[in-house]
Amino acid sequence: MVSFIEGFGKMLRLIPLLLLLAFVGCQSGEPVTISGAVHHAGSFDYRAGRKVADYIREAGGYTDEAVITDTYLVRVALDSIDEEKIKSVRVAVTDSSGVLPGDVIVVPGQVYAVRLDTVRTIQNVRLETKDEILKIDRGVIVPGWTPRGVVVAMLIGRGKVFEVSDTTT
Repeated sequence: MVSFIEGFGKMLRLIPLLLLLAFVGCQSGEPVTISGAVHHAGSFDYRAGRKVADYIREAGGYTDEAVITDTYLVRVALDSIDEEKIKSVRVAVTDSSGVLPGDVIVVPGQVYAVRLDTVRTIQNVRLETKDEILKIDRGVIVPGWTPRGVVVAMLIGRGKVFEVSDTTT
């Protein structure tokens, strides 16, 4: 029984050392990375006390395609038994979750299932947007729809894009 208590006492003295080792890998110079459905994904400087929402804001905010409720954080953690082993831990987050140096914030985007129909050939197609005109001499179109009934089409072909000059100014 005495050896158990002595061993337990030695283990308690090691806890501060283990905590120190766990944070050695998290240098304050390591960036926080944001990927996925944000306007400006990339690496951002770590600053103590910042939350997930702060980094999302710095990345330009969520896009319309973001699945905000599925946002998660990937954190690299040292294995407490074998310091040579490094493992990634996926953590569900909220906007108020804390962030550590080296963390990766992942914002998944909406995934759409589309059922495609028959491939059809096309010629002399002209698509106009507010800023440009796309002309496709020859190609194919594949119409389709989503399970919710949204009609979609995929155009494949070679064409030219022409910029539209703004004549209103």
